[in-house]
Amino acid sequence: MSDFSYSAPPNVFGPWQTIASYGGEVQYTLSASPLGDTQIFGEVRFGAETRSFADHITFRTRNEWSNVDVRFKGIPLGTAIHGSILP
Repeated sequence: MSDFSYSAPPNVFGPWQTIASYGGEVQYTLSASPLGDTQIFGEVRFGAETRSFADHITFRTRNEWSNVDVRFKGIPLGTAIHGSILP
């Protein structure tokens, strides 16, 4: 498992942050939780694919070498996020 932190701005997605690198097919479970009561929305990008999620997502990468990147936004306020990803 790998932990990460992120600062989600209010109402707009922040910049992409790389949280893992992979080679080949890997199934990941990604989870994220905000500090406080702010609702968060996230996107995960791996290879050429991008998926949206709220608090967790499970996905399988393709047989390629690439990174797993995330970005978040807070609604209605910005927030700090603690997350984890595990293969």
